[in-house]
Amino acid sequence: MRSFRHVGRRRHAALMLFAAVLAFGGAASAAGRMLGDREIAFGSRVLQASVLLYSQTETGDWHNFCTATAFEREGGITRFITAAHCFARDDPKHERVIIEESNIRAVFSDADDQEVMRMYRMRVVGAGYKLRKDDCGFLEIEGLDRDVPIIPVARGRPKIFEPVINIAGANGLGLQALEGNVTIPKLKRPIGSKGSNWNGNILLDLPTAKRSSGSAIVSLRRPGIIGILAGTSTDDNMVHTVAVPIDRCLDVWKKIKADEYRWFSRPRAADADDAGLPDGDEDDKIDLLMPDP
Repeated sequence: MRSFRHVGRRRHAALMLFAAVLAFGGAASAAGRMLGDREIAFGSRVLQASVLLYSQTETGDWHNFCTATAFEREGGITRFITAAHCFARDDPKHERVIIEESNIRAVFSDADDQEVMRMYRMRVVGAGYKLRKDDCGFLEIEGLDRDVPIIPVARGRPKIFEPVINIAGANGLGLQALEGNVTIPKLKRPIGSKGSNWNGNILLDLPTAKRSSGSAIVSLRRPGIIGILAGTSTDDNMVHTVAVPIDRCLDVWKKIKADEYRWFSRPRAADADDAGLPDGDEDDKIDLLMPDP
């Protein structure tokens, strides 16, 4: 297995991969717009900061179910943002969030280039209440053995036509570079799905599919995260991608950290097994042998 210490080589590979995927055919975007070197370089950083989320089935197989992005670092802890519905559900009767999946592993974009796929154990540290339009989830990894960039947040509301990129594991095919634009900066119609309230969210013209949930919507105009992909609104003619504004997610996270978000209680150390806390260093990372191509 090649060493993860080759940070410069890995960054170069990520840059080349992003350019090839997003700009195939001459650095042209899906809208016919030419992508500059700075946009491609920034996109490669988003790719390096993105992970596929995996959980283990009853048969022992690992199943990819969502995407997450690194947004915060505190000491040796790297935190990732995703959608709450990826691992939690609302309990309307008691007005609280219930964690349904705590055994979560992260896989980075370069896993397909390795002889083994390294999976990092993640700890669940927060989840929003969807009925409050708070479909935001928070995970962390302590002591990563690799360099992971932190993607900044783009403050303020997005603008109509604002160009965006999205790194997501659509259809379980691995992390992909997708591009689109904002169609409605603030939705004012009461649409929703599976108990979600999407009024006030961002609407986008952006390709998406299963397992894209939780991925970051990133602005190219003011490089930073503007929203978290929550789902789609579909009619007979078209599919709209829906994202929770990043400022709403950050407000949820601020309240969770301060123990002021009454719909979610942060796990205690005694609840480690139920909360997805590592049992020990030997279980923090799992290496799975990659199949022959």
